[in-house]
Amino acid sequence: MVLVDRLDNQELFHCQGAFKVACGSKNALVKGACGVGLGFSCQDLLTRFEAVNDSNLGQETFKMQEVDLLGKIVRALSQMICQLTQSSSDLLESLSSYFPLNTYDMGTVMTSELSSKNSDDLEEDIWGVAGLVLGLGSSVNAIYRAGAHEAVLKIKDLIISWIPHVNPSVQNSSFHDERSEIVLSVGSCLALPIVVAFCQRVELESSYIMGPLLSSPACEPHLASLMQEIFLVAQNSDDHQQQQYAAWAISFLRHRLWSKEPKELQNFGHHFQTDADGSKSVSQSFSEDSTVMKLSLWLMQLNYSGPGVISHVNTVQTVLRCLSQAPRLPALDWGAIIRRCMRYEAQVSELKPLDSNLKKVTLREECLQFSLAHANQFDSLLSFLDEISELSRFSSLELNLQSHLLSHLEDLIKIFSGSRLEKLFDDITVYLSSSVSSHQGYNPGQQSLLRVSCWKGLDHCLDEASVDSLQYITNIEKCMEVLFSLLPAVQSGGILGVDQVDSKEEWSEAINCLGKSRRGWLLDLLQVLEADLVQGDDHFIQVAKKIQARARLVKIDSIPLTELGRLKAYILNTGSHGIWDVLIEVVAALQHAEGIVKRQWLVDTVEISCITNYPSTALQFLGLLSGSCCKYMPFLILDRFTVLSDLPVTLTSLLSEPNWEFVAESLVSRLWTLTERIYNWATHISHADDSYSSSLHSIDNSENAMAAFLTHVMYHTCVSLKDYLPLEKQLRLANMILP
Repeated sequence: MVLVDRLDNQELFHCQGAFKVACGSKNALVKGACGVGLGFSCQDLLTRFEAVNDSNLGQETFKMQEVDLLGKIVRALSQMICQLTQSSSDLLESLSSYFPLNTYDMGTVMTSELSSKNSDDLEEDIWGVAGLVLGLGSSVNAIYRAGAHEAVLKIKDLIISWIPHVNPSVQNSSFHDERSEIVLSVGSCLALPIVVAFCQRVELESSYIMGPLLSSPACEPHLASLMQEIFLVAQNSDDHQQQQYAAWAISFLRHRLWSKEPKELQNFGHHFQTDADGSKSVSQSFSEDSTVMKLSLWLMQLNYSGPGVISHVNTVQTVLRCLSQAPRLPALDWGAIIRRCMRYEAQVSELKPLDSNLKKVTLREECLQFSLAHANQFDSLLSFLDEISELSRFSSLELNLQSHLLSHLEDLIKIFSGSRLEKLFDDITVYLSSSVSSHQGYNPGQQSLLRVSCWKGLDHCLDEASVDSLQYITNIEKCMEVLFSLLPAVQSGGILGVDQVDSKEEWSEAINCLGKSRRGWLLDLLQVLEADLVQGDDHFIQVAKKIQARARLVKIDSIPLTELGRLKAYILNTGSHGIWDVLIEVVAALQHAEGIVKRQWLVDTVEISCITNYPSTALQFLGLLSGSCCKYMPFLILDRFTVLSDLPVTLTSLLSEPNWEFVAESLVSRLWTLTERIYNWATHISHADDSYSSSLHSIDNSENAMAAFLTHVMYHTCVSLKDYLPLEKQLRLANMILP
């Protein structure tokens, strides 16, 4: 928390400085510069949750602080724009409503002192307000991460409304006068590409413009002549101001072309040719008649402009699936194509209802799979996956898309850089552990589906390379720790409900994944201390899961049986409430052990039962182990009381077998000691003698209800095994008066 607090205080200091300068200055350019600075200060807000300690409380406190700071910035920028332009404040006030005012608000203090007078220099006002609008536009990323999606749309609508209409007869109600229109227009034009591009990335519109017009083949004939006209105006025009605007446009185009990578710039000029009809033709590396090219061009021209030309969603899905299998693709703007396909299903569903029987995999899932398949060839697809995997964007996706991404983490590790993968796994950890993440709104089955997908994805990641060679292995392990803490408790039962079926699958995937992790880390994760077993029920659930996980990992030979044996005394000295399912898992793990190991567990169990505070637990385990190893095993009922009732039969049968006979005499001798202990305990309880617990080996009071039943079980067990007892003990057995 120290690091986070220091960063937050530093940001707050800079913002306070910007507020103070904007308040004290009478220069519009200074105010605009402060606005740009405040907008840029939003870029890192709500992105550093990994710097917080592991507690959910710390994460949420930090998030609230940053959301509060973001709200102050948005309110200050919107209020300054209103005051400097004298435009209608209704829309800006509605924007501020997304960020409620605190008792002390720096933005309010600052803007209350601002003068509403404009300066005499129109150009100065234009660029000053432009800075404020640009700052407001730069804040949309952080606003989206804060969950205020409607506020992002409000900002987009505001900025669009401030751009003068090409038809002078169309009046805009947002403008107070002509001066307001002029002042707001420049900043709006500068901020609009930022805001619209962001809205397209996060699917907040729908727009027919999928990217830069210059990279759209359909627009080339019109843009070529338009660029020629702009160039001529920049060279020679009677209107000096218009000449300046044209020169600026040419400069921006030149800067964009020169900022391209050499390979991309070469592609821009040479990958496409224009045929005699002026239409865009094919990539030089593909034949026009090739199936891949035809399908690619068909996707590029996909539209939903009218009912008569709408392609069925299943057709689009099939084309994407086919192209996902192609070894290479023509050099098209695949990022724009995939973004359009991501929106296609929702936009055409009203015009052409989908067949729900065919929607096992949605078009949006197919888009993700296509991007994963070809992102190593096209930077635009890599950028798309980068954006959609970012925490705030990922949180807004549908459940099936979240699940798809999580189950295909192994594809992302092949295309993301090491640092980006570290952030990816940290984001997943935050998403799964946060108490306010969108997945908290899912039902238990849906939450389990997400976790299962994540376990599968991590499992495949560990398959890709040696775990010791992965530079981001600690991030994966942190994610697994969170997933393990969220594992549901294992419950045995003959008839499984829906939740238990989900639990079974989740445990299966978890064990497969944990079995491939580093041995040292795994044993640390599953470490159980004696103190852990005497704490409250909630804590014991986590301890029980660790023991059950150890047992299952022993079954698949991921850890040695000795690691389970270390917990033998702890397990058998634990209250029977909640331990039954753990005992079942341990006995199941012992089924694959050698006979000598099973015999040692049997002998140790009887010895521990003579001193444990919870003899019913040890006897239940003894009954389970005896029943699983004897000849009657296929006919036994798995029930905590039945295994005790069957003990006289199962233990006697087991000790009669050749491989077990040689331990029978010593084991029955210890069993007699246990019988006497339980008999004396039950007798004292029946006489209400409270002195027993202090004078003899204590048995926990929670066992008292089982006293009479356990006495009968031990008595009949010893009767069945009396041939192994000396005559003296047989006589004492015969003289016992059962309660």
